Amino acid sequence: MIEGVDYSTSRPDPVALYEAGKRFVVRYGGPGTSDKHLTPDEAVQLSRAGLSIVANAEGTARGFMGGRATGVAWAARAFTHFQACGMPADRPIYFSVDWDVQASEWPTVLKALQGAESILGAGRVGVYGGRNAVTWAMRDIPRVWTWQTYAWSGTPTVWVPGCEIQQYHNGFNFNGHDVDLDVATSVDYGQWSVKKGDPVSTHTDAVIEAWRNGMKTASDGSFVAPVDWRTRDEAWQAAVTSALGRIEGGAAVTLTPEQLDTVIAQLRASLTSVVEDVIARTGLAVRPQA
Repeated sequence: MIEGVDYSTSRPDPVALYEAGKRFVVRYGGPGTSDKHLTPDEAVQLSRAGLSIVANAEGTARGFMGGRATGVAWAARAFTHFQACGMPADRPIYFSVDWDVQASEWPTVLKALQGAESILGAGRVGVYGGRNAVTWAMRDIPRVWTWQTYAWSGTPTVWVPGCEIQQYHNGFNFNGHDVDLDVATSVDYGQWSVKKGDPVSTHTDAVIEAWRNGMKTASDGSFVAPVDWRTRDEAWQAAVTSALGRIEGGAAVTLTPEQLDTVIAQLRASLTSVVEDVIARTGLAVRPQA
């Protein structure tokens, strides 16, 4: 068993958490308000203290009743956010089903989770929730990650066998900060830490940022791709075309903010894979400019 915590707007001292026996923190990113989000600097401080990070996404508590479109939007925003904080491309993101979900609601929630999976890929979607949510997710989603809360899990709590994380106490006062207490039940529960100077993520982020800066903002708040995007080299064009094609409705070049997040998430994954492949085959050293 590995002890950890999760928190939103609190910012407990990472070193103090480690000294208290905690070894991971679950943090928010992507949808929802920025005051509860993990920041790149916080991710570095947590990693330096010896704490692993687990990614979680939540907008409103019952937000996943928005169905597939919500799942797509949350996943795209969360992926972009956590990648900027140093999350490796293969790590899962847990999505909050933060209420006592009922059987009549589950089909809609499942569509949201499937929408998230369409962005992140198989084996990278996690579910936070009570016994119902965890049980049904394990039944309906292959290779799902699960984080069960004691809330909505019976009295006494009935833990679902096989879930990676258990949240066993809420509202704990840790040195004046409000945190929830968790325990990881397996060696791999979706954790990661920041790798200083990672050349692949640094290069990919630089390419993505350059492309995003080339977007033009229209009067209605949408983003229009620069006219020369089709004239990039073949690998770049294929990555852009693939990303645009993942947007339901076709490969439009006029994008809403949510669609832009989706494109960026797909591009980031595609470009990281391309860069890793080039490095593996050529031994090329990719370093950020000084």
